[in-house]
Amino acid sequence: MKRSEHWTNRKRSSKKRTFRFPAFPVFLLFLLASCGGGGGGESSAPPLPTVVTDNATSVGQNVATLNGTVNPKGVAAAAWFEYGTNPNLASFDNTATQNFAAGSITQLVTQGISGLTPGTTYYFRLVASSVNGWVEGNIFSFTTRNPPPAVTTNVPSSITLTGGTLNGTVTPNGAATDAWFEYGEDPTLSVFTPTDNQGLGSGRAPVAVQIQLSGLKSGATYYYRAVAASVEGEVEGTIQGFSTDFPPPAATTGSATNITTTSATLRGTVNPNGFSTEAWFEYGLDNSLAMFTPTTPQLLGSGTTTLQVSAAINSLTPWRTWYFRTVARSTTDPDVFTKGEIHSFPTGEYYVAFGDSITRGSGDDIFSDDVSLDGRNSGGGFEPILNNLLTSEKGIPHNIVNEGYGGYNASGGWSVLPGVLASHPNATYYLILFGTNDSDPSSPTPSGVRLSSGQPGYNNSYKDYMQRMVTAIKGAGKIPYLAKVPYSKDVGRNPNIQEFNQVIGELVAANGITVAPPDLYGWFESHQDQLFDLLHPNGIGYQSMAQRWQIALP
Repeated sequence: MKRSEHWTNRKRSSKKRTFRFPAFPVFLLFLLASCGGGGGGESSAPPLPTVVTDNATSVGQNVATLNGTVNPKGVAAAAWFEYGTNPNLASFDNTATQNFAAGSITQLVTQGISGLTPGTTYYFRLVASSVNGWVEGNIFSFTTRNPPPAVTTNVPSSITLTGGTLNGTVTPNGAATDAWFEYGEDPTLSVFTPTDNQGLGSGRAPVAVQIQLSGLKSGATYYYRAVAASVEGEVEGTIQGFSTDFPPPAATTGSATNITTTSATLRGTVNPNGFSTEAWFEYGLDNSLAMFTPTTPQLLGSGTTTLQVSAAINSLTPWRTWYFRTVARSTTDPDVFTKGEIHSFPTGEYYVAFGDSITRGSGDDIFSDDVSLDGRNSGGGFEPILNNLLTSEKGIPHNIVNEGYGGYNASGGWSVLPGVLASHPNATYYLILFGTNDSDPSSPTPSGVRLSSGQPGYNNSYKDYMQRMVTAIKGAGKIPYLAKVPYSKDVGRNPNIQEFNQVIGELVAANGITVAPPDLYGWFESHQDQLFDLLHPNGIGYQSMAQRWQIALP
C-alpha cells in the first residue's frame, strides 16, 4: 500500500495491512474534521502522533523485545512495530497493534517477538497512526545471538603403547570458537589435563578437530571429551574412553650356565605384559641367528611380572662359539612377539701353547699339577695349571694343548707350524714363545729389531720368522698372543733376549695384538729361584708362568 493512502488503512504488512482502531469514536472525529468542526475560518494542520524507536532488548537466539515511545498528541492513536531483515524495511512483518487513548503524555511501547533466525541482523521501527495521519520512527537494528558451539566427541584412532589420536567435531555456529580436549584417567573427568586450544573460526559448518597424545601409560584406560567455547558459551562433548596397548611380551636374554664342551643351560627372563605368552630360546653358530635351532616353547601365562626362563641344550659342537637369544610370543596373536638381544658363549676355549722346551715343560719338578683337574691336559709344564686357572675363573671348559718342541728356535717353529695348525682345527688361540734357542751367543739369530720387510738384515731374522708365524696363525682364523722370552741365568744370552723382546713389542703393535705380552723376562730376573737350570723354570716357575698368562689373557 502506498504512503498516500487513507490513514485508516495505514497499518500494513507484507502479509496483511489492516487498521484496528475502535470504530465509532474515530469515525465521529473524522466527520467533525471533515465538516469544519463548528469553527470558523481557516485551521492549522492537525497534530500527528510522535514516535521514537529505541534499542531492542532481551535479544536471544530466536527472540527479542522491541522498544519505543509514542505520544498520541491529543487524539486516540494506535502503534505497532514493523520488522524484518531488509535494511530499508521494504518488506516487513507487523507486531500486534497497541491502542492509546487521547492524551499528550509520551508512553512506552514494547513488544516481544519470536521465531527469529539465530545470528541474523533484524531491522525495526515504531509506527503510529491516528485520525490525523501516520508517522514512522527511525529504523533501528539488532542481531540475534548465535547458538553456542555444537560439540561431538568422536572415537579415538591410532592407539599405541603410549599414545593415541583424540577426535571430535565442532560447529562454531557463527561465533569465533576455540576447541580443545580434556583427558585423564578419571571416568568422570573431574580431574583432567587439557590440550592446547585450536582456533576454528566462526563458520557454521562442522569442523573436525583432533590431537595426537603421547607419553601415556601403557595398558592404561583413559577418558576424554571434546570441548568448545565462544562468546555464546562453553560446551562439553560426551565422554569417550580408550585403552592404550599393552606392550608386547618382554624378552631379555641372560647368560649361559653349566657349560660343558657339548651342553649348556640357556637363561633369560620374560614378562608376558598381560598377553597369554609362550617363550623359547633360539641358538646356533651363526652370530646373527639367521639359522638357528629353537628349544621347546614354555607356556608362561598372561601375568605382568617378570619370570625366569631356562632351557638345557645338548649335542653342541665343542670348542665353538654359540649364539642364543630369548623369544617371547603371544599365544593368541602370533604377530605379537619380542626377541631379546643375541648373547654368546663358547663350549670351552681351546688354546695351543706353541714354543720350545720351556713351553714343553722341561725342568718341571712338581708332579702333582702335571694333569689338569678335568684330565684334559697332562705332561707337566704351565699348560695344565693354566687350564685349571682359566676354568675356575670363567666357568667354562678349557683346553691348553702343549705343542712345545725342545731345542727349536723361531726358524724351527715356523717349519712345524703348518702341521700344528692342521692338528688343532678347533683351536682359537695360540700362545707363542720362541727365542731362548735363538739367543745362543755362539750362533745367535739376528733379531731384526726396528727392521721392516724388504730392508737389509730382515730376511731370516728372529722378527722375520715370528712375523711369518703370526701371519699364518691369523690367516688360519686363529688369534696369536706373544710372550716375552724369559730371563736366562746364562747371562750371555740376555742381550740377545732383550732385543728379541723389543721385537715382540714391535710385532704386537704392528699386528694389532690386543693382549700385552706376559713379561717372563722381568719375572724370572726377579725370581731366579724359580729357574730349574740356566734356561728352564722349575715347578714353581711353571706355576708362575701360568699365572702370568692368566693375568694377561682376556
